Amino acid sequence: MTVINVEKEEINDFFKVLTDETRLQIIQLLRDGELCVCELQEELEMSQPSVSYHLRQMVEAGFLLRRREAGWTNYRLNPELPEQVDKIREELGLYEGGFETTLKETKKRPCS
Repeated sequence: MTVINVEKEEINDFFKVLTDETRLQIIQLLRDGELCVCELQEELEMSQPSVSYHLRQMVEAGFLLRRREAGWTNYRLNPELPEQVDKIREELGLYEGGFETTLKETKKRPCS
């Protein structure tokens, strides 16, 4: 039962990243490769603590990987992200036909 709660929390964290405009901007910036916090801070025109907060949330949700080098912290998109998306789709029943079938079955039931 604990495993189910952890998975639900992971799913919630995943979608929290996708619903935040700043985090979506970070994903867009990192599509071309690794950037350090100061580069992201400059591009986003935000304070370092604010950028770091968003980055931490994204690392915890599995979107980003972090690498420390000579006092700098660099971030990049997690190459395993597509696998995580598939896992969440399966957990939610969004795999091949799962969601559509559920909708069709729901529509066939009369409203009460």
